[in-house]
Amino acid sequence: MSFSESSSPSQVQQIFNILIREPDSKSQTAQNAVKELENMNRTVVETEISKTIRSTATFKTKRIPVPIPLLAIPVVAHVKLGKDEKEVWSSTAHLLSFIRDLALKPLLEASIDSDGMVSYYATMLLSLFGEKRAVPFLVQTLEKSPYANIRRNLVRALGELGDPSVVPHILKTAIDWWNLDVVSTASLFSNKKYDQAVKDLGIDKNREFECDGMKFEALTALLQLGCSPKELLPSFANYPRDRYRKIGDHLMGTFVLDKMTLLAFSDFMTASGFKSKIMESGVKNPTKGVVKLEGFNVNYVVKDVSGNVAKIIFVIEGIGKRIDSLTLKHKDDYFVLEKAKELRWDTRNKMLASELNSQLELTKLWSGIGYRNLVWSTIGIGRNDIWVDGNRVLQTKDDSAIIVHGFHRLPPKEYFDAIEQVAYHIRKVG
Repeated sequence: MSFSESSSPSQVQQIFNILIREPDSKSQTAQNAVKELENMNRTVVETEISKTIRSTATFKTKRIPVPIPLLAIPVVAHVKLGKDEKEVWSSTAHLLSFIRDLALKPLLEASIDSDGMVSYYATMLLSLFGEKRAVPFLVQTLEKSPYANIRRNLVRALGELGDPSVVPHILKTAIDWWNLDVVSTASLFSNKKYDQAVKDLGIDKNREFECDGMKFEALTALLQLGCSPKELLPSFANYPRDRYRKIGDHLMGTFVLDKMTLLAFSDFMTASGFKSKIMESGVKNPTKGVVKLEGFNVNYVVKDVSGNVAKIIFVIEGIGKRIDSLTLKHKDDYFVLEKAKELRWDTRNKMLASELNSQLELTKLWSGIGYRNLVWSTIGIGRNDIWVDGNRVLQTKDDSAIIVHGFHRLPPKEYFDAIEQVAYHIRKVG
């Protein structure tokens, strides 16, 4: 059947229904359906796409949104089947993935819709499709939109799209919103300065609590775009200490280590300059296991998870017999380390203590650990069995040192460099 000669909304929706049920975008059925849409009146097709985006975004389980788009088959069919919201959202995403060129304009228009759910869904799809053609429009809107919750959606999408050219725009947004946070604390929500700041940022004072996450979204987007915490923190250095620390905690805490797969962890080690290889360990959990390092002072790295804390276990074999004890001392029980001098290695081997406790070595380790990241530290000397999920993944030799650190977040490359240097000194002295 061909609809090319005339283009009615019902005909467009019939083709939508064909596509939504077609699993393969390369199938002849899908390709024919897409060609039919491309040959139809562009305005009619875009209007129906817009209706479907809106009805899907506002869909609730077993409740047909009002008004119903004319024959919005994907949505109505799912309502009748009693499907939940996620399934409806996924179905329309599947449909639009076939017709990204046709859907671009409706998605851009929906991304700035005053209905927050419509904007959220549209920006989510732009991110999902990797639609970098949307970036200039999203940046322009970010600076002009009168709706704070819409800007939050735009910031999230820009971060996920990964175009580094938008960093200055998002950094300005982050600074604006954290300035508001500082002003609100100082003024207790009462003075004219705060009222003006709220007005300038386009926030409805009765709904500002819904937009509080914006300042965190902006920081996360900057990290996604490749900015490092060290690059970003100077922009907030003049803030009150509690706000500066809150910003630092968020910037350092985005990459949660316990949920990182062993494959991703091994790739990170390789990218950090270590030749790493995953060993067969019998552990089924993809976030845990053993990585072997070749040509380094650290022989193995074991990743385990306990609660929301990830254990990183460094195994250094062949250290000799001149070291019988080693402990990493710290200022308090929570490793809230603000200066390198708050760390100290304790060992009966005076030569090793001298090497490890030089200001240079301690500074390297401290800078790698990060604020409020290291949860605990234990060290063992000698033969040990290392178990993960009931599997003995490694049996160390008699002359081995084992350094076990518990972390919330993935430490930077500098931390692993510092541990490799510690292993070097242990081997040198042992």
